[in-house]
Amino acid sequence: MFSAPLSAFNTGAAIKSLELLDTKPEMVQRLQDNAAYFKQQLVKNDFNIGDAVTCVIPVIYRDPIQMINMHAHLLKNGYFASAVMAPACALDAPRFRITA
Repeated sequence: MFSAPLSAFNTGAAIKSLELLDTKPEMVQRLQDNAAYFKQQLVKNDFNIGDAVTCVIPVIYRDPIQMINMHAHLLKNGYFASAVMAPACALDAPRFRITA
């Protein structure tokens, strides 16, 4: 069994984040609005986002090679998107996980 406590930095960041959420609830609404807009644009442009309901949005591909090529294209053009492939997801559903 392995256990490790949060670092002081991570603990401080978490506490500050909760303070901000308490004092600025409009930040949550803005995040939700931005995520909704981004999801709408992805769907409008024929990207498969499954049933995404949070600000972490999957962009699902059916062809792993196509997703790998898109990942290379994004990196080449200065964009980072977290690529996820099997065994972390279904073999026929590789995806990017994008946080709005």
